[in-house]
Amino acid sequence: MTPHALAKSAYAPQNALTNDPKRIEFAAFTHVTKMLTEVQSGKRLPLGYKAAAMHDNRRLWTEIAALVADDDNQLPKDLRARLFYLAEFVAQHSSKVFSQDASVQPLIDINAAIMGGLNAQEAS
Repeated sequence: MTPHALAKSAYAPQNALTNDPKRIEFAAFTHVTKMLTEVQSGKRLPLGYKAAAMHDNRRLWTEIAALVADDDNQLPKDLRARLFYLAEFVAQHSSKVFSQDASVQPLIDINAAIMGGLNAQEAS
């Protein structure tokens, strides 16, 4: 990015994305799911890219686990429990994917389901 572009973006009005937690969540899921899809595609990617994709996805789900484990979280308890379980599954499955013992597709499917839920919430 050029210095001019950096300055322009620094002084630009705040994007609506930064004000809406649902959009931030959706953007995070979109980013990591795109990376996972590229890993799944079988393209010749550097090993570091696969590691970054798995790490970013795992980090996103670790953050979700921490948020839903918080007693002050206002989501229904059953939803919090299901999200926490998914976070545990993602952590375990990610290790299997990285060691090439499992497909990345379940991680993509989980993220896509979450993105669908976030889209449904925004539409209502």
